[in-house]
Amino acid sequence: MKTRPRRSKREPKPETKSNATHEHDWVYTYQPRTELGRKLLELIRAQVESGEPLLTMDEVLEEVHARRGGVRDE
Repeated sequence: MKTRPRRSKREPKPETKSNATHEHDWVYTYQPRTELGRKLLELIRAQVESGEPLLTMDEVLEEVHARRGGVRDE
């Protein structure tokens, strides 16, 4: 019989949507592994804290399209 590896008591339980109380709770619990990830997370936190909604994927793609002068990736 195989046993599961035990998680250290110091290691926090991973945050999941099922136990998140707010749509953007992950912004405060996620731990990025790289410097780029830390910089991007800082930008996301600032946006969430400003009260402005985050863009949807469709809105991001539309903005990219507009900035490229109407040229779309196909």
